[in-house]
Amino acid sequence: MSPPWARGSPRLCAGEASARGWRRLRSPPHAPWGYEKVLTELRADNLESLSYHLSLGFAVVGTARRHARLHGRDIDVVFIEHFLEG
Repeated sequence: MSPPWARGSPRLCAGEASARGWRRLRSPPHAPWGYEKVLTELRADNLESLSYHLSLGFAVVGTARRHARLHGRDIDVVFIEHFLEG
Protein backbone atom coordinates (compact mmCIF):
# COMPACT_ATOMS: atom_id res chain seq x y z
CA MET A 1 0.00 0.00 0.00
CA SER A 2 1.33 3.42 -0.97
CA PRO A 3 1.57 6.20 1.58
CA PRO A 4 -1.14 8.86 1.19
CA TRP A 5 1.37 11.47 -0.05
CA ALA A 6 2.96 9.37 -2.79
CA ARG A 7 1.91 8.59 -6.32
CA GLY A 8 2.49 5.29 -8.07
CA SER A 9 6.27 5.76 -7.92
CA PRO A 10 8.70 6.81 -5.17
CA ARG A 11 8.36 10.42 -6.32
CA LEU A 12 6.39 12.56 -3.87
CA CYS A 13 3.51 14.79 -4.81
CA ALA A 14 4.71 18.29 -5.64
CA GLY A 15 2.42 19.89 -3.05
CA GLU A 16 3.99 17.89 -0.22
CA ALA A 17 6.90 20.32 0.00
CA SER A 18 4.52 22.58 1.92
CA ALA A 19 5.17 23.15 5.60
CA ARG A 20 2.42 20.68 6.56
CA GLY A 21 3.73 18.03 4.19
CA TRP A 22 7.30 18.63 5.28
CA ARG A 23 6.43 18.06 8.94
CA ARG A 24 4.71 14.83 7.94
CA LEU A 25 7.73 13.65 5.94
CA ARG A 26 10.18 14.39 8.74
CA SER A 27 8.24 12.28 11.20
CA PRO A 28 8.87 8.53 11.56
CA PRO A 29 5.86 7.29 9.54
CA HIS A 30 7.85 7.67 6.30
CA ALA A 31 10.11 4.79 7.38
CA PRO A 32 7.75 1.88 6.53
CA TRP A 33 7.86 2.83 2.85
CA GLY A 34 11.65 3.05 2.72
CA TYR A 35 11.94 6.62 1.49
CA GLU A 36 15.41 8.05 2.01
CA LYS A 37 15.12 11.46 0.40
CA VAL A 38 12.83 14.07 -1.05
CA LEU A 39 13.62 15.23 -4.59
CA THR A 40 11.61 18.03 -6.13
CA GLU A 41 11.89 20.86 -8.59
CA LEU A 42 11.26 24.60 -8.42
CA ARG A 43 11.15 27.36 -10.97
CA ALA A 44 14.54 29.04 -10.91
CA ASP A 45 12.92 32.48 -10.82
CA ASN A 46 10.96 31.60 -7.64
CA LEU A 47 13.62 32.86 -5.23
CA GLU A 48 11.27 33.01 -2.24
CA SER A 49 10.45 29.30 -2.52
CA LEU A 50 14.08 28.39 -3.15
CA SER A 51 15.16 30.34 -0.08
CA TYR A 52 12.48 28.64 2.02
CA HIS A 53 13.51 25.15 0.89
CA LEU A 54 17.20 25.87 1.47
CA SER A 55 16.33 26.98 5.02
CA LEU A 56 14.72 23.54 5.54
CA GLY A 57 17.96 21.82 4.61
CA PHE A 58 17.40 21.13 0.92
CA ALA A 59 20.40 21.35 -1.41
CA VAL A 60 20.46 22.33 -5.08
CA VAL A 61 21.54 19.36 -7.19
CA GLY A 62 21.10 20.74 -10.68
CA THR A 63 19.39 23.09 -13.09
CA ALA A 64 17.51 22.30 -16.28
CA ARG A 65 17.83 25.24 -18.65
CA ARG A 66 14.70 26.23 -20.59
CA HIS A 67 12.89 23.22 -19.11
CA ALA A 68 9.42 24.77 -19.23
CA ARG A 69 7.59 27.35 -21.29
CA LEU A 70 5.06 29.67 -19.69
CA HIS A 71 3.25 32.43 -21.59
CA GLY A 72 5.82 32.20 -24.39
CA ARG A 73 8.76 32.52 -21.98
CA ASP A 74 11.36 29.84 -21.30
CA ILE A 75 11.70 28.89 -17.64
CA ASP A 76 14.70 27.28 -15.94
CA VAL A 77 13.98 24.64 -13.29
CA VAL A 78 16.13 23.94 -10.22
CA PHE A 79 16.24 20.43 -8.78
CA ILE A 80 16.62 20.19 -5.00
CA GLU A 81 16.91 17.26 -2.61
CA HIS A 82 16.90 16.56 1.11
CA PHE A 83 17.85 13.26 2.74
CA LEU A 84 15.42 12.06 5.39
CA GLU A 85 16.83 10.99 8.71
CA GLY A 86 16.11 7.37 9.44
